[in-house]
Amino acid sequence: MVWVKFVGFILIIIFVVSLVNAVLRKIFKIEKEKKAFFPFNYTNKLHRKIDISINIIAAFVYIFCFYLIVFKGYSVNIFLVSVILFTILDHSVQAIFEWKYSQNPKKAVLTISEMSLVVIAIILTIQFDLFSLLIF
Repeated sequence: MVWVKFVGFILIIIFVVSLVNAVLRKIFKIEKEKKAFFPFNYTNKLHRKIDISINIIAAFVYIFCFYLIVFKGYSVNIFLVSVILFTILDHSVQAIFEWKYSQNPKKAVLTISEMSLVVIAIILTIQFDLFSLLIF
């Protein structure tokens, strides 16, 4: 039952993000691009280097957060806050490079909206303690 709730929660978030992206694409007349399942949307080599650096640092921070949660008894919220920070950082870098160096700078609007929705979902998870409801 726990996994059904968790998967349902994730599917709702994905649906809302997709819906908002579709609406924004129509409003701003942004063409949809074909993407792989895990796309690497690097605008240039500098963007690639910065994104990889952010992901490596995030991995170490996440491992440290798991250590704090499992061995030191910290709340799961510490992990969720780190996810929020790295989501904002990663999507902000993506939006900046899309705005400055991309063929279609309007894509930055989609990136910012996606970031906002994901951060709101995580904040709601923390605020209403949804993570503990999903686990227990």
